[in-house]
Amino acid sequence: MLTKLSWLLITIAVVYAAVIQVIFPRYIVDDAYISFRYAENLALRGELNWNVGEDPVEGYTGVAYHVLLAGFIKAGISPISASRFIGIFSFWLGFLMLYLIARRLELAPLFTGSLVLLYATTPVLFTHVFSGMETMLFVAFVLASLLVALSKRDGVLSLLLLLTSLVRPEGVALSAFLFIAVGIARYRENREAFNRFFKNFLLIYFLPAAAYFAWRFFYYGQLLPNTFYAKSGLGFHAPTLVDIARFIRRYFAVPLLGLLLLFGVETDTLFKTLREWIRERTAVFYVAAGALFCTALAFVLANSHLIANFGHRLYTPFLPFVWLLLAFGWKLGFSSLQETKEAKPVRYTFAVSVFLILVLYQSLFQMVKIREEMEFARKQVILHEDEHNAIGRELGQLLPPEETIIVYMDAGAIPYFSKLRTIDFGDLNDELLASHTLSPEERIDYFFSHKAAAAVMTSIDKERMQNEEEETRIITDPRFKDYVLYKRFVPSDESIIYYEFVYLRKDVYAKLLREGKILERLN
Repeated sequence: MLTKLSWLLITIAVVYAAVIQVIFPRYIVDDAYISFRYAENLALRGELNWNVGEDPVEGYTGVAYHVLLAGFIKAGISPISASRFIGIFSFWLGFLMLYLIARRLELAPLFTGSLVLLYATTPVLFTHVFSGMETMLFVAFVLASLLVALSKRDGVLSLLLLLTSLVRPEGVALSAFLFIAVGIARYRENREAFNRFFKNFLLIYFLPAAAYFAWRFFYYGQLLPNTFYAKSGLGFHAPTLVDIARFIRRYFAVPLLGLLLLFGVETDTLFKTLREWIRERTAVFYVAAGALFCTALAFVLANSHLIANFGHRLYTPFLPFVWLLLAFGWKLGFSSLQETKEAKPVRYTFAVSVFLILVLYQSLFQMVKIREEMEFARKQVILHEDEHNAIGRELGQLLPPEETIIVYMDAGAIPYFSKLRTIDFGDLNDELLASHTLSPEERIDYFFSHKAAAAVMTSIDKERMQNEEEETRIITDPRFKDYVLYKRFVPSDESIIYYEFVYLRKDVYAKLLREGKILERLN
């Protein structure tokens, strides 16, 4: 009965996820175009760089995704299409990995079905499938690494950890903690197993990773990605920890309640089983590794300015570890529950029934919440079609390829579609701005030092420029009189309070006017 129910849950999970992927709006978040620009420059010009021909800057997170995109571009496939393929593939790879983890842990069929159903209905995963970012690829590799860590395929584990580290820098921390956990487990088995594991890790993970990071340091001249410096230096921000806790509570409060239910049925048997697990210790090492990784990640996030945390993107690395915690916990709880199956069938049936109701409730809750993610995606489509993409294409047509533009703040689609040299005043793709060493006055001087042909400024008022204090200081600076307002870009959906003003340098504007490329100045 429970096996049939498990397959029903798995079928629901597969069908639901497939349907959502068909109907989910085909959007791309603005930051993804940063990745597309780097990948295109690598594929077509041989430089993994923001502005080709200049000193390299690493304004992206994780090299593997960009190299993968560059491969698709070389094959004649657009990075937009490639990113969607990677996102969908990663979703189903993660689904399979989680299912295999449950099988590896010998989880009862009902709990296996429950676990994959919770995965398949998590709304933010669909947001990341189509965002154009590397988020889902990272989640899939983390789950694959955790699966292999539970086996004894040390060579495969080392390779997966290397790939995970190259997708996102958090993978390096995960690799360090898993190396310690697996190393201790192998050492406890026998010295030969440990030596084999250490040799595999050294040859397959450490040496290639060291070679890449050495090259990266000499190529970019910085120890960490430019994005790290752009987001850091703002001190500890306690509300971030509260936000992370709310994120975990949103998706796991009810499943964890189901875990407590299983724990509370036969406490004596539970503690006996738990003591056996602790004595065996292997599971404890893995749980400790996951806990340390999550703690380290939370600390780093709390000390960062979380840019573009749409769909809780920067919190998604927590998800695989909570899913694994649920799997461990459910296995432990169900083991103790088995003791009462024959002696107390009513209690057993009650516990299993209530657990199933809780899982279905959480799944239905997540199915309802998908509307919020779809609405976000829908608005992103409008925002890009009406503003970001339109501005990039228009500036690319109007301005000569040797000209420079400045974008404040969303330097994703505009630089990508314009193909022009771009100064990113969002700091991500500019080492000097990201260093936070410039005074407010020096930042404004830096803005005008480039004598950009065009400046794209973001506003929260469609009639006049109004947004960041620094933007206000720039447009009220006497030097900004060298620029004229060319056009305001307004989204067709009035609920989107986000506008972009395009300014042209006066001589550029006059030249375009004489050539008949533009008709009139809009006030």
